[in-house]
Amino acid sequence: MGYGVEKFFLLSYCLACCWPGLAAKNNLRIVKQWAEMNFVFPSDSAREAAISNRYYVPGNSVPIDVDVQHRQGPEKSRIFVTIPRFDEGRPITLGTVNDQGLIVAYPDYSWHDNQGHNCDGLTSVFRVAIDKCNRLWVIDTGKIGDNAVCPPQLLAFDLSTDQLIYRHRPDPSTYVGTSLFITPVVDVRGHG
Repeated sequence: MGYGVEKFFLLSYCLACCWPGLAAKNNLRIVKQWAEMNFVFPSDSAREAAISNRYYVPGNSVPIDVDVQHRQGPEKSRIFVTIPRFDEGRPITLGTVNDQGLIVAYPDYSWHDNQGHNCDGLTSVFRVAIDKCNRLWVIDTGKIGDNAVCPPQLLAFDLSTDQLIYRHRPDPSTYVGTSLFITPVVDVRGHG
């Protein structure tokens, strides 16, 4: 067994032993959980097309990141979840969780229905961050599996309108094909 595998099993063992105590100590509660993630499609025909093209393979979707937009007043808070396309079969890479626990494409399904064929959409979102100026920052790796099908990009959405307000694609001369774009860190000091 390799050193990396040993570290993985040690970490898994530590988490398994410590997690119940941490959850009780911090008053953590489960908000949503899945045995298998299910998605909202714009129509039954869109769902069937995603299945036949292997853009949706039930059971293949694994969430990586989550962030919550806490709202005041009558609007419910929104839970954002990322599902990077490490493999085929993930129809939505960034979504919100509805009351039934289904993943709804964010900002809408047209941003996801391209599977790397339209680089103006979302290809493979790894992590997100919500800042105190009510913006959702998104890191899109541009990769499906190991294939870079689109350039990486950093996007920002105004959460009060769900409109794209910023997009930055790094100059290809500033990174290599194996570069990992993982976590957005936003500094809003002096703004808002």
